Amino acid sequence: MVQESVNQDDNKTSVGNNEKNKPSTQDENGNLIPQARFNEYVAKTNSKVEAMQKEIDKYKAKEQKHRQANLEAQGDYKQIIFEQDAELKNLREFKATIDKQNTEKRQSYLDMLTDDDREIYGDLPLNALEKHINKQKQALQEKAPIPATDTRKAVRNNNVPDEVNWADMDKEERRSNWDKILAKYSKK
Repeated sequence: MVQESVNQDDNKTSVGNNEKNKPSTQDENGNLIPQARFNEYVAKTNSKVEAMQKEIDKYKAKEQKHRQANLEAQGDYKQIIFEQDAELKNLREFKATIDKQNTEKRQSYLDMLTDDDREIYGDLPLNALEKHINKQKQALQEKAPIPATDTRKAVRNNNVPDEVNWADMDKEERRSNWDKILAKYSKK
């Protein structure tokens, strides 16, 4: 009996510790909500919104077909042609901007290649060319060591570098660095 109560207390503390480690969010009343439950609720809400958006799109398409059928029944073909021409114009403008962006993107990728590689990979579709360029960049980053940019020795603790002789300094420079010069000799 005593053993069971100890085990129950241990279980309560372990559950309590697990709950404390989980991140939580507050609702509008100030109550804490576990993050997993919050994520579940958000996913559920987002799926409902997507489903509603699909239904709205279906209704709009049905309404457009019904409207077009009414116009045809009334013999108002000019209105139908006018609306379809406007939609076609918008779609052509959209296609032109997408084609322009794809052309610029392709050209920038081809500019990254050498002349020989351009001949080889120039006919690839854009997505395959993009994958190839990304693979080349990744390979270069993995292989390329970081070049040294400075050949001077490191200055330790803001001291005067070892290769600088204090006797070669002019009077002003020696005076401004005198405490560093002394510190360099006192540490040895």
